[in-house]
Amino acid sequence: MAVELPITLVPRAPVSSSGVGTTLSLEHDRFFAVVTLDVDAYAGDPDDDTLTVSVETAEADLGAWTELASVVITAVGAQVVKLVGCKARLRARWVVEGAAVVSFELAGTSYQTYSNNADLATLSLAAAALAGIAVDKQAEAVLAATDEAASYLAKGREMPILSWSRALRLHSSNMAVWHAMRARGFDPERDKAIRQGYEDALAWLKGAALTDPGIIDSDTTTSASSAYCVSRPERGWGHR
Repeated sequence: MAVELPITLVPRAPVSSSGVGTTLSLEHDRFFAVVTLDVDAYAGDPDDDTLTVSVETAEADLGAWTELASVVITAVGAQVVKLVGCKARLRARWVVEGAAVVSFELAGTSYQTYSNNADLATLSLAAAALAGIAVDKQAEAVLAATDEAASYLAKGREMPILSWSRALRLHSSNMAVWHAMRARGFDPERDKAIRQGYEDALAWLKGAALTDPGIIDSDTTTSASSAYCVSRPERGWGHR
């Protein structure tokens, strides 16, 4: 399955002034995360005193930050926020307006997947055909495709996968497109290529993927550092 990693962008604490959370460093291909903004105390006038919490991402610490999502808090409660397009760095920023005093936590899970939303448009299906599917629904289809592919890759491998080939990225993209389009609804007779891409991916996972040298698993027992020589005594053979 997709490798899950718990993340905490803001630990639970009361805030009354604007601030920025700790920057998190993410592993490669963790483009999708689901977090919960949990507010357990709110003091202020909802019309004048608010707290806006945003999540931002960047390629590096000194790079330009891009906003992924923003939520305005005016009451106690919990909201699920889906973050699509996470890069190597992730952080939260909050802005207090008026006299608001709010206690909240922002935490959840990031997912490592074999492909991402951009791959769907570049490897599997034209962007125009995907335009009618919300980006979070595309990401959930990518997540489902990763879990499905992992169930095949687990045969004979030590999971999780640490790195993978472009072939796996391609086939997992085709699987994700099938899941996304099927959920939206399409004419299977007119769009046979979508179904064919999914079937080709399954055939690859059952065949060539089993020995794909570009897929590296978690088994370290065959590393060069573990190699050794054994010297055995002669067994009676000699020269005359």
